[in-house]
Amino acid sequence: MPSGPRRICWDAWTFSELLNKYAPDHESVRRIAEIADRVSPDIEIITSTLAIAEVAGLLRHPETMAIVTQLQLERVELMWQGSRIIRFDVTEIIAQRARDIVRSTASARPRRRIIRGADAVYLATAANAGADTLVTRDAALLSHSGMLGIRICPPAVLYNDLSDTSSRGDRTR
Repeated sequence: MPSGPRRICWDAWTFSELLNKYAPDHESVRRIAEIADRVSPDIEIITSTLAIAEVAGLLRHPETMAIVTQLQLERVELMWQGSRIIRFDVTEIIAQRARDIVRSTASARPRRRIIRGADAVYLATAANAGADTLVTRDAALLSHSGMLGIRICPPAVLYNDLSDTSSRGDRTR
């Protein structure tokens, strides 16, 4: 039996999918958020404070790829202010762990991809915060699923797992 809520970490890409209703994984991400809200406090969505800066740089209009409008930026700010998302600061401990992740993945080449610094911060945050899953579409991160004991998967996979669990009424990991 878990001692606390299940923690699921989202990277910046996941938040951009949630905010862009035309994004390919929007529905899966939205449904994960709904399940987390429905079974609260059994599931917590966490992220790094790095996401605040990264999401601002990722959001683009789906057709023109132009930077989002001011109205959309206000929606992003409301998401950070009014949500249950738990944000963890990038501390020196997180940064050092992320550095170690980057270095260790460099030695895994060519079999696996190198995890870049910002992505390593999300994995280090997930590990330090006790998350069991990191949601992303980043190919480098996905190729290292299981690293630090963290499952790394795309949103549709996690959504299917969560919907199966919640439909059974099972709130455990």
